[in-house]
Amino acid sequence: MSARACSVARTITFLRVGAVALAIGCAAVLPGCATIQKPAWEHYDDCAKQNLSFAAMAACGKQRRAAYCEANRGSCAPEGDAVVEYADSLAQAVSRHEISEAEAQRKWMAFRYGRADQH
Repeated sequence: MSARACSVARTITFLRVGAVALAIGCAAVLPGCATIQKPAWEHYDDCAKQNLSFAAMAACGKQRRAAYCEANRGSCAPEGDAVVEYADSLAQAVSRHEISEAEAQRKWMAFRYGRADQH
């Protein structure tokens, strides 16, 4: 390995160690710096306990996530946007009579538990 390649390798290693140290320092020193976001589907889970119709659950979950994101200075993850979009699409399909309420709930549960396995 050439001297230049060794120098580059040392620099990359130093930068990786520095990034890890910065992340650890941030978590230890700054409260809220390394907070864990509430997954979008948890807002929908909370609403599912209160609402009987899928459309009502979807509207409630969307509203709760929006309020949560706003309260956290818009720091919600883009992955949550996909959850909102999917819930909205199912609610629209029910309202257009393309799928039944039960089918929307089945599809939502399959989607929701598939997402939970990722976290």
